[in-house]
Amino acid sequence: MTKANFYKRGQTSLFLMLILILGHLTVLGSNVKVNAQIFLLPPPPPTPDNKIRNEEKMIPNSKQYSSQFQPPTIDLITKELRQGKNVIRMSVTSEAQINYCKIRFFKQDATLKTVDCVKDHGSMYKGLVDAKPPYQILEVHARDIYGDSTSSVKSLRVIPALPIQDQIWNLLSGLMASMRSIV
Repeated sequence: MTKANFYKRGQTSLFLMLILILGHLTVLGSNVKVNAQIFLLPPPPPTPDNKIRNEEKMIPNSKQYSSQFQPPTIDLITKELRQGKNVIRMSVTSEAQINYCKIRFFKQDATLKTVDCVKDHGSMYKGLVDAKPPYQILEVHARDIYGDSTSSVKSLRVIPALPIQDQIWNLLSGLMASMRSIV
C-alpha cells in the first residue's frame, strides 16, 4: 500500500467516524445536551493608529461641522444676450464644494426649461440657454455639499438678431479687413 492510498483511507475513516458520532447524537434526541464552547479570542483593544484610520474613513456631513458656513453666492458675469442660443457665464462661490447648479428659463414656446451648469475653471460655471427679445428671465440655483443653497433671479436684455443679409455682409467685411491687414 502506498502512502497516498494510506492517507485516503485515513481520511475516509475519519469522515465515517464523524458521521457515526453525529448520527448517534441525533438518535439520542433532546435528552442529551451537548455543551460545547467555541474558543474565540476577543478582538484586540483599539490602538491609536486604528482610531486615526476610523476617523479618516468617516464621511463628512453637516452634523460633524459647525453650521457657520454661508450659502453659495451667485454672480452673473453675462450682462446681455443675443437672440437665439447663448452661453451664460456665472461665478458661484462657496466655502464648500458646489455639487448642484441649475439654470431655469422660459423657452420661446413658453415652456419652462432647466439646464445644468458646467464647471469652467475656478469658481466659474456656464450653461446654454435660449433667449428671445426683449428680455430673458433666468433663475440660477446652486447648492453645496452641506446642503446650503441659494437662488438668484436675473432679467437680461436680449438684442434682436440682425437680418441674414446684414450678418453675411458683416462676416464678409470682417474677412476683407483681416485679409488687408495680412497683405
